[in-house]
Amino acid sequence: MRWITVLVLLPLVAAAFTLLVHRLSDGEDTKYAAFIGSLVPLGVSVYVWQVPFERAANALINPEQAQLVERVPWFEIAGYEVEYIVALDGISMPLVLLTTLLTTTAIMSAWSTIDDRQGAFYSLVLFLETALIGVFVAFDFFVFYVFWEAVLIPMYFLIAYWGGARRKYAAMKFFVYTNIASLIMFIGVVALYLNANVADTSMMSLTAALSEGELTGAFGVSADALRFAAFAALFVGFAVKVPVVPFHTWLPDAHVQAPTPVSVILAGVLLKMGTYALLRFNFTMMPETAAAFALPLAVVGVVSVIYGAFLAMAQTDLKRIVAYSSISSMGYVIVGLVAYTQYSVGGATFQMVSHGLISGLMFMVVGVVYHATGTREVGELSGMIRKTPLVAGIFVASAFAYMGLPGMSGFPAELFVFIGSMSSETLPYATVVVPAAMFGIVLVAGYLLFAMQRVLFGEFRVGKKKKAAADGGTTEGATVSDASFSEAFPMLVLLAVIVVLGVQPDIIYDMIETSSTGIVELVGGDA
Repeated sequence: MRWITVLVLLPLVAAAFTLLVHRLSDGEDTKYAAFIGSLVPLGVSVYVWQVPFERAANALINPEQAQLVERVPWFEIAGYEVEYIVALDGISMPLVLLTTLLTTTAIMSAWSTIDDRQGAFYSLVLFLETALIGVFVAFDFFVFYVFWEAVLIPMYFLIAYWGGARRKYAAMKFFVYTNIASLIMFIGVVALYLNANVADTSMMSLTAALSEGELTGAFGVSADALRFAAFAALFVGFAVKVPVVPFHTWLPDAHVQAPTPVSVILAGVLLKMGTYALLRFNFTMMPETAAAFALPLAVVGVVSVIYGAFLAMAQTDLKRIVAYSSISSMGYVIVGLVAYTQYSVGGATFQMVSHGLISGLMFMVVGVVYHATGTREVGELSGMIRKTPLVAGIFVASAFAYMGLPGMSGFPAELFVFIGSMSSETLPYATVVVPAAMFGIVLVAGYLLFAMQRVLFGEFRVGKKKKAAADGGTTEGATVSDASFSEAFPMLVLLAVIVVLGVQPDIIYDMIETSSTGIVELVGGDA
């Protein structure tokens, strides 16, 4: 059974099914069709994880050891064979699970907010799921690049047509930034392939060639100079997607203007494309170059942590606060990857999954608050716990998860990164860099506690004009109700997964750790 191809194609089938239902019904059944369609790839991904997938296999530094490999010749270009190669390892499997889970919960969270062109909306979300899964399972660069670029298409339309007042500007900014970054990345990878002793475009061949030093110079530069230039091009291309400072400016606009379900997928999965690709290409294929750039890369990570936290602290819009928090959280991933220890790399990968869950939950909470009150401004809200106790409780839980509270997935993720990074032999001044990054946790606690205190506690008040008008011209008496079932259920599901991974991280960490075994030896470090 070609399980991975099935996983890639199932969301497309679900998208077609959703469009058919939308055309044949009055539109009300469309959201249920999309939800049912999204449950199928979720179920298949869980089945693959539990049954055919072998958790003890090691693949990161040797893609030849990837599992469930499907390899079909495609075409030949300039003497290079391009093959459809998809596979799974302990790094990609958790991200596939994250993608299918967040897609299903995002679709359900859209039931109460998306009532315009539902067929197109849900089909685009499902098409986006196919592209995201494809990125994480592709083991041929050409196939990887096709899926990488395919992500831009549905995301652009989802923001441009269902977003806020400045949706077209935000969608165009997102598309331009990420498309230019993709071009830079493409040039860097092609330069490696053209100057490596390989006959195809598979990641297996390129990894082997680079590890054996089979890279020739080009354009009058040495092989080492070419490797450094390619590494820089790949880093810039992937860093924009993460995003890290200073490539982050597209993110707040995209998040604020995107509808809540799209923000969930954008923060929860799409940003992980960048960190996943950095690990798969930069830090695995060119470890010596990464080690040589260790200090400046770590500084980029620390600056992203601290600067992102300060930016979040300066915001008054709840959605912007969560958006800038993502920049801060992704900085920990960069620090963990640069440190090159077993725990730091494993922790960085675990942080990708943990942040995807927590940020997705936070955006859902913000979306429910906005749907109930018509505002996201912290200064216009207070006493929400009196009217929406369930939402308030989930808000508190998700905020503490972001802060790394023990018992939540954020705690082991950050703990692994910090413990592993402090013992790094490849990261200069680790005893200074890592504590500086840890200071970000204090800043996160500061702005999230401030937001919770203002929004949830005190006398009830909602500065929503249309609510006030409907209730006789006063804000104090505005009618605000708690989350509906379709809003509460996906939030509770994500919260449950966050708690389970916080209590028992080995549910996914064991395969992450096993898959990344050996990466430390690439740069002569210790686990």
